[in-house]
Order: sequence, then C-alpha cells, then structure tokens
Amino acid sequence: MGVNAGLYAINALAGEPHWARLPLLGWGLGLAIHAAVTVAALQADGLRQSMVRREIEQLRRRGA
Repeated sequence: MGVNAGLYAINALAGEPHWARLPLLGWGLGLAIHAAVTVAALQADGLRQSMVRREIEQLRRRGA
C-alpha cells in the first residue's frame, strides 16, 4: 500500500499523465486472483477438514 501511495505521489508531483494507475490496477488484479485461488482451495473438503483437525490437535496439546 505504501509503495502504491509513493508511486501516486511521484506521479502527482511530476505532472505526467496518470501512469501510476497501471501498477495499482496490476496490484489489485493480482490480489483478486490470489483471493479467488485461496477461497477455492479452502472450499475443498479435504484441505479444510485437515486444517480443522490440525488446529484441534494443536489446541489439545496446548491444553494438556
């Protein structure tokens, strides 16, 4: 976020056409793709169940 703000500030000071929007759009697209892949992976029953079992096991070990 700080890098994007810095690029936007440099662009505003330079007075050039709004080139800083391209990195912002690229960053947003990458973030959206990452979120979609993560959500899809967590929806898989096997992965989700194994994560839940692992968390329960860790909580049991801490309580003992």
